[in-house]
Amino acid sequence: MWPFASCAPTEEPEQAKSLEEGLAAAAAYDGDPLECPCIAHMKEGPCGDKFVVAYKCFLDSKAEEKGSDCLENFRAMQQCFSENPEHYKEFLDGPEGDEDEATPDEA
Repeated sequence: MWPFASCAPTEEPEQAKSLEEGLAAAAAYDGDPLECPCIAHMKEGPCGDKFVVAYKCFLDSKAEEKGSDCLENFRAMQQCFSENPEHYKEFLDGPEGDEDEATPDEA
C-alpha cells in the first residue's frame, strides 16, 4: 500500500524525512501505529496533539478515499507546523523541497 520503508520493531527505526514517509512507516509498524518510534518526533513539540488527532482520524477513516474525511484535521496540523518551523521544518518543504507540483517540461 505504501511505497516507503517499514518501521518494524526488529530494526532500528529511522526518523522519517517527510510526513508521508512517517505516516507510511507507522502504518506498516507491527503494533499500534501511533507508538511507532519513526513518528515519535512528530508527536513531540507544539503540534504533537494536532498530529495525533489528524493521524488517528486517518487511521480510523472509513471514507472511500481513505483520509478524505480528515482534511480539516490535517489542515490544522499543517498550519501548526508552519507556525512552528523550528520544530517541523522538514515537514513543510515536502519531498525534495517541492512546494508546488511542477509540471515537467516535455517540449
